[in-house]
Amino acid sequence: MNKSEKQKIDIMVFNGPENILTKNALLNADSLLTSNVGVVIILREDGVFCALKEVESESLNELINLGAEVLVCGICLDARGYPSDEFLVEGVKRCCMQDITNVIKEADKVLVFGCS
Repeated sequence: MNKSEKQKIDIMVFNGPENILTKNALLNADSLLTSNVGVVIILREDGVFCALKEVESESLNELINLGAEVLVCGICLDARGYPSDEFLVEGVKRCCMQDITNVIKEADKVLVFGCS
């Protein structure tokens, strides 16, 4: 990475919004963003619940406003009964496994919070 390039860190979240690991992941994302680090948050398995409008995650909205890119696994959403983007917080992008793979390949580091 050249000094003029912004470091990019992916944060993968596997647990739901009330889990302490998820809260820690979002706190870390906030800290990285305010330190001028590029952040991509990848929500998988029960982590997809963080991206739902009905959950009303203020912290997720704040992170998007700070510049975080938020990707949510489409297969995980479908498996949990959320087949369309109408359920997602504005700014969150439904994606496929190939999209997640590409984002991971471009990252300088990947932090994983939670377990499957």
